[in-house]
Amino acid sequence: MNGLIRLWVIFITGGVVLALELITSRIMTPYFGVSLYIWASILSITLLFLALGYAIGGWAVGHYHRSRVRFLFYLAPALSALWLVGAAIIYPSLFKAIALWDLVMGSFVACTILLSFPLFYLSALNPFVVALIQEKPKQKENESLSDHGVGHVLFISTLGSVAGVLATTFLILPKVTNYTALLILAVILAGVSIVATMPARLTKTHKLQIIVVGLLVFAGAVPLQTSYNPHQINVDNFYNERAWRLVNVTPSSFGTLHVVQSTSTDQKKTHLLYHDGLWQNFATADGTSLTPFTYALEWLGVIGARDARHALVMGLGAGIVPDRLAKRGIEVDIVEINPAFIRVAKEFFNFHPERHRIFLEDARTFVARCPKMYDLVVVDIFQGDGAPLHVVTQEFFQDLKRCMKPGAAVVMNSLYDESKDQAYKMFLATIRSEFGPFLFFHAPNEEKRINAINGYLLAWNGSPPGNIDFTVKGQAPPDIFPKISRIFGNMQTIDKVDALPLTDAMNRWHQANVPMQLAFRKRALEISHSSWLVD
Repeated sequence: MNGLIRLWVIFITGGVVLALELITSRIMTPYFGVSLYIWASILSITLLFLALGYAIGGWAVGHYHRSRVRFLFYLAPALSALWLVGAAIIYPSLFKAIALWDLVMGSFVACTILLSFPLFYLSALNPFVVALIQEKPKQKENESLSDHGVGHVLFISTLGSVAGVLATTFLILPKVTNYTALLILAVILAGVSIVATMPARLTKTHKLQIIVVGLLVFAGAVPLQTSYNPHQINVDNFYNERAWRLVNVTPSSFGTLHVVQSTSTDQKKTHLLYHDGLWQNFATADGTSLTPFTYALEWLGVIGARDARHALVMGLGAGIVPDRLAKRGIEVDIVEINPAFIRVAKEFFNFHPERHRIFLEDARTFVARCPKMYDLVVVDIFQGDGAPLHVVTQEFFQDLKRCMKPGAAVVMNSLYDESKDQAYKMFLATIRSEFGPFLFFHAPNEEKRINAINGYLLAWNGSPPGNIDFTVKGQAPPDIFPKISRIFGNMQTIDKVDALPLTDAMNRWHQANVPMQLAFRKRALEISHSSWLVD
């Protein structure tokens, strides 16, 4: 009976280890982003403390008495859970400061805070249980134990890890915030310790100690979950010298969405949309955008595609661009991988999903099977710190061209670093290789602390129309027009590019853009309140 319980403990803790890694990556994204350096910190810290746990656990079973090994085994989940509760207390106020200190080194520190002790102690359970399942009733309490029979234990632990990944991915993260998910893991671990301890061959003192630690976890986790409410935090004179309040947190399989609200003296509401710690849009509650990029995409689109009747918008955001195109009488199809954007855009940005056909899928798979051809395509796809790798390659744009009618226009929004234009040239070379000469626009860099600025590309499936009129036409807040005029005034024709195109087989887009992404993420942290970053 005790042997089966121990294997059950190994199964559950194996699942928790992988679940904790997944949740840690999600917790860290708003602070540190998703660059290659960040994943290096998560994987290296994970492997380091797993290795230490295996080594120390193997050493312990050869040096500790059987009764002490049993005690350490059953104590491990509860003590690891107590660590997670402590991490949940400190990380919301600590991680922003760590990230502002240094995004790369800070990510290693943050990973250590979240992962070190639980992974170290839980990995030590494998050699513990290997030794314990070999117990013989007549063995003396002061005899040392061996750690043979690893294969069977690792089989059970790995099955638990598979279950943990699946449960976290499909049941936990799409439905609760990452903060809540961390506390759920703590409660599971504490519960495992308490339940498994009851029939275990432990002294009454050891049982009592384990149960007390488990109860401390419950006593900490439940109040933390019920009392922590970032919606009640009012931030005065923060962004644009206004008072802001978090009004919505929406978990999803593709990151957490936050909506932050400001109410003016005349009771007009303004909303900021955050996704994984980055500002996506800024608009009034009636859907009037206060950011230039939405107008640039719309106006470049209708300028490039005269008399367009059918448009494809890839990347929903707050839903402002497709709604504005629909008001012009254009039938709009939308491709968006994250259904949470639809709900948030409808509730807080006056988006009208009933006006459009919406395809919930990845942009790459959609363009590979386009159901029809379009006069205009708007590409505004961001995930994490930039455009996903698979939507910046020749193969993607080859498929995209097959979705476009002859003479149709495509307009794209992207971030680039004007101080390191060689990295961006690879992307421009890719567009040039598929569409021929095209137009490139960008706004002057008004944010002097970083070099990341919006670049807009306007290309055609075939020859561009003659006599293009770039006169700005449309409704917008008064301060938008001069900003758009500056964007249109910085126009270049891109014909020759001294760089190799990006392909699926040779794609260095993210590596080349890491410095810009880190700088952009750091600036985003500076203008974001800590409570807006806790997912």
